[in-house]
Parts: sequence; C-alpha cells; structure tokens
Amino acid sequence: MRSAPLQIQLKAGSDRSTRVYNFRSTYGIEDAETIRPEEILLMQGVDIENTSALISVDSRMGVIGCVLGDKARAGRMLMTESNARSSLVSELNRKKNVVSNAETMISSNLEEDCLRKFDIATYVPKKSDPAHMVRQKIFEIAANMRDESVLYFSAEKLTAEKYRDFLERFGEVSEKVKDNCTLLEVRDPEQPRNQGFLDYRKIEHSIKGVDCKFKLLEGFSTGEERSAVEMLSRELEPNSEEDILDFSSSFGGVGIFSNGLSSVKPTFVTRNTYLRDLIQENCELNDLEEFEVLVEDGAEGFKSSKFEKVAYFVDSAQDQSLVEEDFEEISRVLKNSGKAYICHDKDFKAVRLLENYFKEVDVARREVDQQVVECHN
Repeated sequence: MRSAPLQIQLKAGSDRSTRVYNFRSTYGIEDAETIRPEEILLMQGVDIENTSALISVDSRMGVIGCVLGDKARAGRMLMTESNARSSLVSELNRKKNVVSNAETMISSNLEEDCLRKFDIATYVPKKSDPAHMVRQKIFEIAANMRDESVLYFSAEKLTAEKYRDFLERFGEVSEKVKDNCTLLEVRDPEQPRNQGFLDYRKIEHSIKGVDCKFKLLEGFSTGEERSAVEMLSRELEPNSEEDILDFSSSFGGVGIFSNGLSSVKPTFVTRNTYLRDLIQENCELNDLEEFEVLVEDGAEGFKSSKFEKVAYFVDSAQDQSLVEEDFEEISRVLKNSGKAYICHDKDFKAVRLLENYFKEVDVARREVDQQVVECHN
C-alpha cells in the first residue's frame, strides 16, 4: 500500500465530551470512501466500561476499533483482519488517532491466534464474505469470550435477519433497529460443539500430463479464475532454475502446476490469510517440498528484479486502481530478462494499462472470454 489518499472525519462521543477522529482509507477496501451505517449503529449501541477488553473483528479501516478503544482507555482493544490491506489501514488509523491501548492483528483463525479473552466483541461482516465464512467467524469469536460477555453483530436488516437463527445457537439475542440496519446483541455467547463452518470442495485437474488435486474455499474461487489458472499454466513454460511468483491466486494453481511441470520452487502472494492457509494446504496435498506462501498487500515486500516469471489473474470485481498498483509492482519485481503473464477478461482493457508499466506487451493466448498477455520490461 503506497498511500491512503481518501480522508474521512467522524465526530463521536457523549454530550459531555466529543472528539473528531480523522481516518485515512484507500482503494481495495469495501466502501473505502465512507463509514458504513452498520458501524455507526454499532458504536451508538454498544455498552462498554472504561476497563473493558474488546475485540473488533473485520476492522476494515479501524473506525470501530479506534472509537471504542478510546472509550475503554483503561482496557484494551484488538482489531483483527483477514485482509492485509485492511489490516495496514487499521493500524495506520490507530496511530493517526493515537489510540495507544489498541493493537491490530491479521488472522484467519481467531480461536488459535487470540491469546486472551474478551468482554465485548464487535462484528460488522464484509459484504463480500460468503455465508459460511461469516458463520465461522462468529464461531471463533465465541471461543474467545469471557463469562458475562457480549457479542454485537451489526448489518443491513436482511443480512442480520439471515444470521439471527444462527446467533441464537450461541446465546440470547436482542436487537436494535435504525433505518435499514439492525444491531443484534448476543449475551454471554457460548461456542456450540462443532468443528467449524467453513465450506470447502475438492477438484482434480490435469495440464500437460501433470495431475493435481486442489481444495477450494467456497465463495473465493470462480470459474473464470480456474480457467485463468489453466491458461497461465500453459503459457508459463517454467524451468527449475527460475524464481516464479504466483500472484493473486486463491488456491495456488499456477505455482503448483509449475512445480509439477519443472520442479520449480514457487512463491505465492495473497492479501487474504484464509487463502494463505488454503494455498499452503494445497501445496502439501500435491507433495511440494519447497515453496513459500506470503500474506502481503501486493508485492511491496519483495526487492526489485527478483523473479523470472510472474503469473497474475485480474479479478474483474477488483478495484481498477488496485489492479494498476499491482501491475506497477509486478514490473518492479520482474527481472529485466523476465516475463509477466497477465490473464484477464476481454472486457477489461488490460493491454492499454499494461503499456504504462512494461516496454513490450503482447497477447499470447486468446479464449472465448479471456486472454493472456505477455509482458517484458
């Protein structure tokens, strides 16, 4: 994340004392330009003490964490995120607003990663998260709650109604409604006996005689991406001496097929901790011995000119500014003699954008709805 160009102000507090908070935001975060009404309702409806221990799950840009952490000045606030960019922005805003009793953590398993228990949990689910992931996060929150604790779940009315029955499995539920939003309050939540709620499915695929098995996390892998994995894997033509980056894959397909084709040691980068765990599992499922899986906000963590080959799938649902940022980073980490392979929907004008970052840009493969572009520095 190079910068956070968007600026948002929020005046919050009581009749006796108010404070103006200044938040920064950036593209690639849900509703990046605004504070969501579900967040406002939650902050107005939560009942906390000065010494409360709080956790803000899916902190987005840290609004709830900063405001409620400020109220519990003798307590503590933990902001958690599964997305690297949102975690960085939350930490930026924590520092900017000087909320010294708060901290941020990136996690895909709250039950394992949280070392302490909490009095209050707040959760405004991401609109992009599938239902099974929302249920899983509620399940993990309940494992980290103290006796006589409260879980606050805030969402648009239809979304809140969708999860009411599920929340009632954890404790008694009450509600507060304002406009199109509902705040559900679960008193003293207890975790039911269950192994979790994440939904996976398995697929098998073969490319150039290499057979691979994959687990997919429902709601994160599309047919377009699986088609892109095949197209990119056929174009990459790796050899065992090359450093290869599989950038943006949700399940590690290109890197794993590259290893099967030529025994390369692939590097994988994802912004999502759940996908990091999945890629790791898929590598082990396909008997990869040498690989690296990183959670980063793009490729900023790499030194320049590191990779001979980079594979990237343009998610058509992603913000174009974020995609362009990724293109620039790919150009930076690609060796002068290297090649970047970009697969995109034909409706996305990738070639024009890529010409801003690469000296040579050529279409290498075309299918009905997608194409692969080969790029050179």
